[in-house]
Amino acid sequence: MAGADACKKLNLTSLGIDGPTTLYHNLTFQELLEHEIANGEGEIAVTKYGETFTVDTGKFTGRSPKDKWIVLNKGSESEANIDWGSVNQPTSPEVFDALYEKAVNYFSSKEKAYVFDCFCGANPKVRCVMLPELHSNRYQIPLSTHHPFNCQPTDSEKS
Repeated sequence: MAGADACKKLNLTSLGIDGPTTLYHNLTFQELLEHEIANGEGEIAVTKYGETFTVDTGKFTGRSPKDKWIVLNKGSESEANIDWGSVNQPTSPEVFDALYEKAVNYFSSKEKAYVFDCFCGANPKVRCVMLPELHSNRYQIPLSTHHPFNCQPTDSEKS
C-alpha cells in the first residue's frame, strides 16, 4: 500500500503514526523473504536440512526476561492480579507515555514499514483484540507470526 494516506488506510493515524508512505501489509512468507533479500537484511544459509534465512543482530541476541515491564496503575484490577516481581516489573504510566511517544516518532520518521495484523492469544474464544504490529525491518515479522500468542486473524475476524 502506497501513498500519502497509507497510514490512514490502515488506521495507524489513530496511534499517532502518519509518516510512512509505503506500508507492506500482511505479506506472505515468500514475499517477506524477497524483501529480506532485497533489503540486505541477512543472507541465505545452507544447512543439513535445507536453506534458511539468517540475520546477524550483533550483541542483541534475543529477549531478556528481566526486560519485561508492565504499567502499574495504582488501584487497578491489574495491580491486584499481576504477579509483580523480577519478571513482571512495574513501570509508571509516565514512562509508558514517553516510550510510546518515542516509538510513534520513530515510525513516523520512516518512509516505509511492515504491518502485520495479529491477535494476542491463539484460542479464538479468549483472544484479545486485533492489533497492528509494526516493524521497520522485515526480518522481525516471522518472529511474531510464528509465536503462539500473535496469531494472524482469519478473514472473518478481519471484518
